[in-house]
Amino acid sequence: MRIAELFKGRHTSDVKKTSNEARGEAGKKHEAEKGRGEEILSELLKLKEENKLAGSVEEYVQDPQFAGLLREFDTAASVRIYDAERRADKAARIERERIYSELARQKALPRPIKADAPTEPVTDFSLLSTAEFERLKKRVRAGR
Repeated sequence: MRIAELFKGRHTSDVKKTSNEARGEAGKKHEAEKGRGEEILSELLKLKEENKLAGSVEEYVQDPQFAGLLREFDTAASVRIYDAERRADKAARIERERIYSELARQKALPRPIKADAPTEPVTDFSLLSTAEFERLKKRVRAGR
């Protein structure tokens, strides 16, 4: 849709008035956002001086997740929530790595080929008498 179609049937002074009002409202909104940004930055610097930030101010300012929290909460609450989420993510990552390393360690252990099959006893031929050895020899030749 063209801009001309939006203002079709309106007088040109109405169009100028509407565009000036829109610019004025956008300017006010921009000034309010700019003021809020400066307020957040000063609060973050204050929290940094009080050692209540887990990272640098730049980390907080550049993270979109933190910006999302600022839309819902004040700066101090956003910092606490953001830090708690980062700690929880780190703990989950460490636990996941521990589980993976445990699984890899267990996978490296030797496994029996058939876990449920019993192993055959090994005959110690040095302990057999001559008669027992001859009987075993006949059995092997017979294929049993």
